[in-house]
Amino acid sequence: DAVLPLRSVDAAWQQMDANDHFRLEDVPVGPNHRVTLVLRKVDPFEPGARIVSSRIAADGSTVETPVAHPAGQWWTGFVEGDEGSRAMLSRSAAGVLGFVQDARGTGIIASDRVGRHGPIISYELNELPPDDIRWTPWPCQELDNPELAAQQRPRSTTAQPCRQLSVAVETDTELYGLFAGGSDPVGAEVAYLATLYAGMQAIYQADLQILPSIGYLRVWSGGTDPWATTDAGSALGELRNYWVANMASTSRNVVQQISARGLGGGVAWVSAACGGYAYSVCGNIDRKSTRLNSS
Repeated sequence: DAVLPLRSVDAAWQQMDANDHFRLEDVPVGPNHRVTLVLRKVDPFEPGARIVSSRIAADGSTVETPVAHPAGQWWTGFVEGDEGSRAMLSRSAAGVLGFVQDARGTGIIASDRVGRHGPIISYELNELPPDDIRWTPWPCQELDNPELAAQQRPRSTTAQPCRQLSVAVETDTELYGLFAGGSDPVGAEVAYLATLYAGMQAIYQADLQILPSIGYLRVWSGGTDPWATTDAGSALGELRNYWVANMASTSRNVVQQISARGLGGGVAWVSAACGGYAYSVCGNIDRKSTRLNSS
């Protein structure tokens, strides 16, 4: 009873798509909570972003095929009347996905996996029975940035102007495999990653006055990729070495790898944006890991 099935109304999405700002009333966040969302349309990609599908050829070279910008809608905003709230709502080849964070907690809006025809549901995390979601407690590691001086300047606690952060998104064949059962797995993976970064925009803008946008995105769709490591720390070094050796011409402020390999979690060098150690790895991505138990 903590989960509410929803309908995706095409007419409502069409009306939203014709606008850049939208006030969406009576949005159900679980069976017992409804909110009005004040939203603005966002683009997870920066202008001129390059999206490619890559494979490794027989001679060891990397072959890239351009991929079209994904169709979809991505919205961020807040709950009307709740100053500290934030929200994200999206519809794309990755499905209908979103979240609402307000005074009551965190609510999730999600459709079934790509290629399936299950219902759209909404629920509040704190209303679910224990163990209804299979959470996996992967750790996140922070590594000291070798480029930083021994004495760091204290971080400012005052409001800063919104800063743009160009992100180069790297992936692996394992992530592609999560979408391989659909009719357009490359398009679905790109749309899914766009949704992740729309969610990041909602959080980073509110908390850090930073706007992360995708400037480059690569899908490894040919069955092979350059990655051989099996833990997050080694994967971080492998990622940096590859990009230093092969991707110097690709403009970016940071490189982030989104991986479905079992790396044991995520890792990054801290305070490294725009420098030589602006790399991070997020492993163990599994689109089934937050699905409700069916038993």
